[in-house]
Amino acid sequence: KLVVLFVTFFLLSLTSCLNSPSKPETETDVQAEVKVAEKIEMRGVWLSFYEISDMCKGHTEEEYREKVQEVITNLSTNKFNTVFYQVRCFSDALYKSSVFPTSKYIVETEGDEITIDPFMIFIEIASQYNIDVHAWVNPLRISYENNISSLSKNNPAKILYNEDEDLSSLIICEKGMFYNPADEE
Repeated sequence: KLVVLFVTFFLLSLTSCLNSPSKPETETDVQAEVKVAEKIEMRGVWLSFYEISDMCKGHTEEEYREKVQEVITNLSTNKFNTVFYQVRCFSDALYKSSVFPTSKYIVETEGDEITIDPFMIFIEIASQYNIDVHAWVNPLRISYENNISSLSKNNPAKILYNEDEDLSSLIICEKGMFYNPADEE
């Protein structure tokens, strides 16, 4: 039985080697493989809420678009192909959201309405330059402040605070507020 098992394993190994992809035969095949390799190489930057705030807060949609255009043009010129755009820095949103309140870093007060979606505008302009955009989320950080009253009424953390009798789902300390990663919910 052991010999049969060994022979079977050997034949299967040999078959998989014979079926492996062949080397490129023509210059066009080589160019296609190089193109795929170039596309796979990621050259990215992280755009934090600080930069997004500078570009967005207190500016019109047209001004924001101009600033995004400048950023994307610089990235393209310097051969970057990926942006990690921070969409949630706290328990808020730097985009139009039905779950999280609008971030105070792009409006005057957390939860204020926005007329534009900064993230979608960024994606729209980046796509014109074949730059990939990924959403960057901080899932646990609620606020640098440790006062729950500083949050808007529709902030999920404030809602959770009002519903959670033993407060096990939140961590409130002098460094701020956080969702508790050990909480079962």
